[in-house]
Amino acid sequence: MLSALLIAFLASAHATNATSRLVFGSCSKHFLPQPLWAAVRARHPRAWIWAGDAIYGDRMVRAVPLTFEALGPEYLREAYAAQNALPEYAQLRAEVPHFIATWDDHDFGLNDGGGDLPWRAAS
Repeated sequence: MLSALLIAFLASAHATNATSRLVFGSCSKHFLPQPLWAAVRARHPRAWIWAGDAIYGDRMVRAVPLTFEALGPEYLREAYAAQNALPEYAQLRAEVPHFIATWDDHDFGLNDGGGDLPWRAAS
């Protein structure tokens, strides 16, 4: 799905030279400081591609073996709200005409999780 969206974007963006300012990112921990958004905005991107993990809908409960706990749909809503409320990120969203994203495991709610997640529909 992402590749089809990216191809469509690149085809439409060719005339505006948007591909010269195409930026990518992933693994955003919404609960930590995110000083990178000012640097991203300074590039004046025409498109932002979330390559997964825009938020983390789970938490690590054990390092060995690596074990995660899913936090549920309400936590997901709060996490996305927290990410969207970051001033520099909100400004980036307002300035960039094209946002493309792929949902990864953490965005969905659990590291390496998938279709067996109990609240899949809510996610």
